[in-house]
Amino acid sequence: MGTARLVVKLVKAGFSEAELEKMDRPALMAAWAECVASGKEAPVPVPSQTFGYDAELERQKLAFEMRRFEAQQRERADDIARQEKLRLDEIER
Repeated sequence: MGTARLVVKLVKAGFSEAELEKMDRPALMAAWAECVASGKEAPVPVPSQTFGYDAELERQKLAFEMRRFEAQQRERADDIARQEKLRLDEIER
């Protein structure tokens, strides 16, 4: 926790700003630890990140990737056919 945020929390816990200005960071941390230990201020819990697996979303992603792959394959096949036709036209001339 940053020093400014620590000062704000200590002010909310009942410390005066004049009192806190005289303290260095270790003293601020000690004061905060005392507040938490005495129950005046509870530490802010860090929310745990849970990652879920959405099967339907994965199916949609897979379907999208398959459609994109198939479109790329068709495009490549069209390019090859177009090039082959150009070669045949050149040969006929």
